[in-house]
Amino acid sequence: MAAARMYVIVIACLMSLSHQQAESAPWRSRGVHRRSMQAQSDEASLRAALLNPNVTSFDLTRNITLTASLPYRGSSFTLNGKCAGSRCVISGVKRFSCFRGIGSWTFSQVIIQECRSTNRSLADAGGAAINIGNGISSGSLRVSDSIIRWNTASFRGGGVGVWSGRLNIERCDFIENAAQFGGAVSLNTFGRAYLTGSNFLRNRAGNAGGAIFSFEGTVNETTNCRFEGNTAGRTGGAIELQMSYAYTATLAKCTFIGNRAGLAGGAVNVADFHVEKRFCSVTWQNNTIGTGAVNHVSVGPSDLSITTGVYFCPDVPQGITVIETRFGPYIKTLCSGCPA
Repeated sequence: MAAARMYVIVIACLMSLSHQQAESAPWRSRGVHRRSMQAQSDEASLRAALLNPNVTSFDLTRNITLTASLPYRGSSFTLNGKCAGSRCVISGVKRFSCFRGIGSWTFSQVIIQECRSTNRSLADAGGAAINIGNGISSGSLRVSDSIIRWNTASFRGGGVGVWSGRLNIERCDFIENAAQFGGAVSLNTFGRAYLTGSNFLRNRAGNAGGAIFSFEGTVNETTNCRFEGNTAGRTGGAIELQMSYAYTATLAKCTFIGNRAGLAGGAVNVADFHVEKRFCSVTWQNNTIGTGAVNHVSVGPSDLSITTGVYFCPDVPQGITVIETRFGPYIKTLCSGCPA
């Protein structure tokens, strides 16, 4: 009997130990599972918020890796990064487009990366990471204290695209985004941009506007920004300004270093004279074209009548190219209108 009891006790102990081990190992796997489910839940929650017109703001508390493109939203939206100790990351894993919609959108404290857009429609604002507005409806966008990096678009706006609305960028970094037009930013059809304290680094455009491409819009005010190492296959290594109809473009206290364009405008290409272009206390260093020649700013050609000029303060720098001689008299030193 004593031997039988001992046998039962041993078996009971072995079963208890086996149960504890079974609990211990799956506990770690369930932890992984829970984290995976949490990530999926975060993505699902963001999708649900974008699809619900009654939800106007979303606080992101964890990084998200997308499993599909985010849905289009037909109204205003705010995304606040609330990740502990760092900006929240949203990744399109080089496969999916990220934020698209109309209305007034706001982003803060986020990193949006590796988003991809293959839309080549002329009625599309562009913007693989953030695309606001379309050929029918306008939109506005404010991005602050964020990073937009490693995004690609087949057509325009590798990072951000805005159609017929206001774009505010404050204290942001645009890094290594790519498109045919506007590697980092595309501004279309009466769009207006206000850029402050931001960096545009190593963005590239196959055609024009390595960092920023503005067509029928205007970079109204760009202050204390740095454009470095951006490239364009043809014109506007950092910025391309085309067909600006309504608003004066002012770039103040900015730095352009080592930007390059294949044909013209190593840093900036000005392709119209319809509104004033002001360059106020701008630093120019080693901006070149395909031949290796220093070419900070190229002016022309333009199919618009000459109604204004391109002004520099305190002086017109070396490295300015005038494509058509008729534009020469309209390139002047003028500090009126420059911010203090």
